[in-house]
Amino acid sequence: MSRILRLVAIVLLVAVAARAEEVRSGRWVGHMQKNGKLNITLFRGSSRMNMTGFSEPVSEFRGLTEPLVQSSKQNIDFALAREAGTISFHGEWLEGEGAGSYRFEPNAGFRQTLGSMGYTLDDQDLLLMSFTNVSVAEIRELRSMGYELTKRELVDAAIFDVTPPYIREMGAEGYPKLSIRQLVDLRIGNITPEVVRQYRAAGYSELTAHQLSEMGILHVTPQYIQEMSEAGLKGLSSRELTELRIGQISGETIAKYRSLGYENLSARQLSEMGIQHVTPAYIEELGKLGYDKLTPQQLTEMRIFNVTPDYIREINAGRSEPIAPRTLIRLRQTGADKILLKKQ
Repeated sequence: MSRILRLVAIVLLVAVAARAEEVRSGRWVGHMQKNGKLNITLFRGSSRMNMTGFSEPVSEFRGLTEPLVQSSKQNIDFALAREAGTISFHGEWLEGEGAGSYRFEPNAGFRQTLGSMGYTLDDQDLLLMSFTNVSVAEIRELRSMGYELTKRELVDAAIFDVTPPYIREMGAEGYPKLSIRQLVDLRIGNITPEVVRQYRAAGYSELTAHQLSEMGILHVTPQYIQEMSEAGLKGLSSRELTELRIGQISGETIAKYRSLGYENLSARQLSEMGIQHVTPAYIEELGKLGYDKLTPQQLTEMRIFNVTPDYIREINAGRSEPIAPRTLIRLRQTGADKILLKKQ
């Protein structure tokens, strides 16, 4: 090997070693959450921008208890031991808030085993798999079920608790052979077999996996469906329910609209008004300015073109009769209001 090639090889080895050291050591901060889990953020190496966070129950940490976390203790050593490696922590806790340094020791055996399964893992991968608790047994079981996961999918499945039992339970509810991406989306939406059964009991027995995850992510729960039904909106499609949720339409909001004279709004009108922030308060303000018989479409268009109460007061100043709603919208659309306001 020539002298130049040897120098290049040395530089590369030093760079790899430095990167590995940045992954293997750094600083940590943490706090106790209300749900009893510890939220830990790792700052790898010397940069505070190079960080990773995770949450685990206190019981998962060796040498740590909740009373200890809530006390005022210095020089505490504790660890998170997983198949992929062990993260050792040193530092202090003060009434649920902690900070200190950490050291990560990868498990060479885990790296070798996954290497034999076709996964090339660096220290960063092993650190991520440690706090997401990726296990060899679970990978093998997933493979036996037909899932040849990528490295990214392994981590996603662990983060979102896509386990073999969950996959089997969802299959039993009529959702077999879903992809890992679909299963992750369902988990993000907090869709469990029990929730699927609740949707069916509410009359939604033909929902696709995509519809389920979308409804879950947007909090279109079986309870929300019941709330809309009690407000008079029955037999809605999943899309209509989703759009109502996006528009932040609740049973209380519908009741307020009705008290202002809007008694027969359709699901589409409600969702459009909600999405465009045509709130009951906005309608009340316009009513005080003399605009008290507007249609849902007029209200929505006025909001879209930013016809606010302040704007109406400004442009109607000194006029004996208020400008008609359609004209207000046109003025905003064309920009002619700027000329009009200059003349006033």
